[in-house]
Amino acid sequence: MFDTMTMTKVVGAVCGALLMFLLIAWAGDAVYATSAAGHGGEGEAQAYLIETGATESDAGESAEAVVDVAALMAASDVAVAKRSSASASPATRSTAARPPART
Repeated sequence: MFDTMTMTKVVGAVCGALLMFLLIAWAGDAVYATSAAGHGGEGEAQAYLIETGATESDAGESAEAVVDVAALMAASDVAVAKRSSASASPATRSTAARPPART
């Protein structure tokens, strides 16, 4: 069943399919060229500018402030937190904080 002619046909079909794939990819690259050389050597130009209000001198600085979590934890008051969570309405409290109902 698998003689030399059958194997030659299979190998030829695989090579033909790969050749067609390469030719289609080459044609697609030619049509949709994204490199600077593909655009006639124009190079890349910015289409439009988005104003963010930041200046070039602000670019090097970090926009986020450093928060000292240890100082915040030391300044916290557990009694105030318990009082504020106890006064919250049942609809706003988390269901995970409630003990399971006994049956």
